[in-house]
Amino acid sequence: MSKKHEVRKQGGDVLVAAQREEYWSAPIPSPEAMARYNEVMPGAVDRILAMAEREAASRHSNDASILANERLKIESAKSEVMRGQVFAFIFIISCVGVAAWCAHVGQPWVAALFGGGTIAQIVIAMLNAKPRQ
Repeated sequence: MSKKHEVRKQGGDVLVAAQREEYWSAPIPSPEAMARYNEVMPGAVDRILAMAEREAASRHSNDASILANERLKIESAKSEVMRGQVFAFIFIISCVGVAAWCAHVGQPWVAALFGGGTIAQIVIAMLNAKPRQ
């Protein structure tokens, strides 16, 4: 981008101010800058390109390991939830079995405690459950 400003002074003299700006957004310098680097230091372009390639490979490797760690966390969380559900199911079946046995042997209050407590736990768990996103 180039800008040119002219200012006229008294007496007819013209003062000219020029400004030139360049913008380049890339991991390597612009082709013009690379040509100048090679003029100053032969082989500089090859070194710059090798450095950019190493940086890209390193970045890809880091991204791959981050993704692998995230997958591992997700799988671990799924496994933990499944294990919790299995243990909860075993606990509920056990409590219902104890309640049924207590009712069978003539202990209705103990049966009501185990059966009612189990139902209360299930209701509380369902009310406190967070919706899936």
